[in-house]
Amino acid sequence: MSGAISRRGEKSDFWTLTQRAACGGKTWMCKKLVEYAMMLVIGAVYRRLGYLLELFESAENGQLELLRKKLTATYMLLNPMLPTEGKFIARWRLRLNVSPEEIEATIRS
Repeated sequence: MSGAISRRGEKSDFWTLTQRAACGGKTWMCKKLVEYAMMLVIGAVYRRLGYLLELFESAENGQLELLRKKLTATYMLLNPMLPTEGKFIARWRLRLNVSPEEIEATIRS
């Protein structure tokens, strides 16, 4: 069952991510997100998570590099539900069809 969150501990970790009071802080949450991304083995997840962790300066030592090592040469849209437009970010092989300002505004709302 590749990529599925199936073990009991992983389910409780996922639940904890959704509960701010129970969460071990931003560092713990980012670490868990990177761990789950590695389990999923989906290039778009590596790209999007790496970009967002970098954008919000939330990554621990080595986390961004771990994600970047998994990238292929293809580019993906940051938001696949929006039109194919925006600038290309080579570092994460992403096409930014959502601006950093729009992302930050969404988080604040």
